[in-house]
Amino acid sequence: MIPETTDTPQKADCSSAPCSPSLRMDAYYYSFDRTGVEAIDRILCAVASAGKAYHHTECWNDDHGPRDNCEGCTPAEWIQNAANAAAKFIQENVEVRHGAKDSDLD
Repeated sequence: MIPETTDTPQKADCSSAPCSPSLRMDAYYYSFDRTGVEAIDRILCAVASAGKAYHHTECWNDDHGPRDNCEGCTPAEWIQNAANAAAKFIQENVEVRHGAKDSDLD
């Protein structure tokens, strides 16, 4: 698992609020459409930011430094941290809505 970093300007906010218009959805050769779900759009933003920073995935472990709306210093960290934040948000909301415990979700 990739450790979370704290040296980034913005942490992922997986609220159900409307998605930030500043989330990158385009890379060099591809782009994504917003889903309207902040947690998912932040994952798409991280993938698009990685694609914009480096054309080849072999470089996605290189230190690129912080990126707007992404948490971490490498493209792989941006993606993993966005996915971790989305998973945490989803799991917390499933537990709240259904009163489930961790053991109930396995």
